[in-house]
Amino acid sequence: MKRLIVISLFLLSACASNKAQIIPNWPAAPADLQEPVPDLTPLAPEQRNLSDLIENSNENYTQYYILKEKFEGWQNWYNTQQKIWQGLQ
Repeated sequence: MKRLIVISLFLLSACASNKAQIIPNWPAAPADLQEPVPDLTPLAPEQRNLSDLIENSNENYTQYYILKEKFEGWQNWYNTQQKIWQGLQ
């Protein structure tokens, strides 16, 4: 009977000293932040008018600002997830 009590106390103390942490996996990034980056539109050699150059520049600037917003969104998402994940440890 003493052996049973000693073994039970030993097993219970071993369970109490082992604090198992369950840390979730790193979450997947949102799909819209994983889309491939489109290339900027080059100006065709036959387009020599100033209006063509301005139109092309406007398209490329628009594309740049869209990519800038996505990049900042990616950084914000990553930093937020990292803070959450580090808080769980």
